[in-house]
Amino acid sequence: MVRPGRLRQRVNIQEATETADASGQLTESWSTIRTCYGEVLDRGGQEVIRGRQVDDQMTNVVIIRYPRSGTFPTAEMRVTFTENSATRTLNIESVQRQDNRRDALWLYCREDQ
Repeated sequence: MVRPGRLRQRVNIQEATETADASGQLTESWSTIRTCYGEVLDRGGQEVIRGRQVDDQMTNVVIIRYPRSGTFPTAEMRVTFTENSATRTLNIESVQRQDNRRDALWLYCREDQ
C-alpha cells in the first residue's frame, strides 16, 4: 500500500508520436499522456566502456498510483520531472505491479543521457 505523503514528486508520463513536418519528413515528438504524483528513487548506476567512450547509466524506480483509467504506462514511454530546477528524463524499461490490490505501479527506468 502506498502511504499518503510518499508520492510528492510531480511526474509526466510521455508517449512518442510521429508527426510530419512541412516537407513531409517524419519526426518523433513526445506528448504527455498522464501527469500524476510519484516517488522517484535513484537505485544506482554503472559505467560501461564502449569503444573508447565511457557510457554512464543511472537506474531509477518511479512509484505511482495504479492508473484506474486512461492509457497504461508501457516500456515504450518515458517519465519526465523537474528536480532542483533541472528537468530529468527517464526511459521506462519495465512496468511492475507491486501488490495484488492494484495500489502501486513501479516503473523501472534508465536515465536518458
